[in-house]
Amino acid sequence: AVVSTQSTGDLYINKWTNHVIMVLPESADHQGYGVYQYWIKRFAAVNYRLERQRRAVNCWPFILLMQDNCATWTMSAGDSPGRSEKSVSLRTVLSHIERTPELGKFAAVYTSFWRANSKTSAPFDRGFTGCLQLINIDLARDLEFNRERYMNQGLEFYRLLNYAGLTTCRFNLFKTQLRFLKSGGETTISPDKVLPVSVYNPSTQAIAVSKLITMPDKAETLALPVPSHYLLECFLHQGASEVLFGSVPKSYPILQLDCYFSLGESVNTVSTSLQNLPNLNKEFGGLILYFSAQRLRTLQLRTLKFVAGAKLCLIARGRNY
Repeated sequence: AVVSTQSTGDLYINKWTNHVIMVLPESADHQGYGVYQYWIKRFAAVNYRLERQRRAVNCWPFILLMQDNCATWTMSAGDSPGRSEKSVSLRTVLSHIERTPELGKFAAVYTSFWRANSKTSAPFDRGFTGCLQLINIDLARDLEFNRERYMNQGLEFYRLLNYAGLTTCRFNLFKTQLRFLKSGGETTISPDKVLPVSVYNPSTQAIAVSKLITMPDKAETLALPVPSHYLLECFLHQGASEVLFGSVPKSYPILQLDCYFSLGESVNTVSTSLQNLPNLNKEFGGLILYFSAQRLRTLQLRTLKFVAGAKLCLIARGRNY
């Protein structure tokens, strides 16, 4: 089945005439792209529970989440370091994974992403690739995709799996190739359509980060017709190295507690959970807290080591948080 929002439902129905189209509620049009995975997992979990009650036996607990621009798959031929690759069908990929012994112990299974001249890696690892993923809805029943996320929503869920102590596996034997879609399949909002020229430069595809910063009581606040979480992710991705942590030496990583955001290529970052704080034995150049200050105690902060001039970025729902 193809899952779509109402704003793109007619497009998919016309383009994918031989597929089942599941159109999400209207509220999904104003949420992040994690809303697709959220509703797919919720729908599959209900169906899985009803199927187990009807059949009274164990059912296949995995659901397949795949981007609509996945085009072809390749399989490494042989085990030599210079092994070649051959094209295979999606059915071959899934059949091979299904025959893996004790597959039900993994909370998520991934395939590798195809890159030209990619080096041979180990047959299996615990890495993440979001273009094709099998989620064990039985083991991951208490975890949810973040409906507000526009970027790295699969990686954010992968982080939750690791924090929960669940095991994942990536099959490096198989690689997924993506294709460019002229219509549909977008992974971000089109800034040139929703942002004014003073904020977004189409020629350089850069967002003026300074335009996204304003004081709460400032009269000249620029109202942008874009979801707030999208602006937040854009700001952190393009402005973290310039506005937030520009004065911090790049040799010191920025610590993100119970969250992960892309801070750009020039910022070194470490993402971990509150439970793992005692195991961190390094100095940090800054700290990002995402709606988690209520659960973070002073004694926990004292276990962390920060360099002189380290910065704190607190992301909260309101000014009184």
